[in-house]
Amino acid sequence: MSNFRLKHHNRAFLQEKVDIARQSVKEGNGVEHRDVKAIFAARREQVKARK
Repeated sequence: MSNFRLKHHNRAFLQEKVDIARQSVKEGNGVEHRDVKAIFAARREQVKARK
């Protein structure tokens, strides 16, 4: 997979995890707080790296 496609895939994958985490928190589906924090931290680092 090209570097561009890999970055896009990773971004889409992490964004999907963020969306799932947000929905789980809203519904109280038992996603661990530390897991949610790790997902958001990974996405935040990914966004920072693009700038």
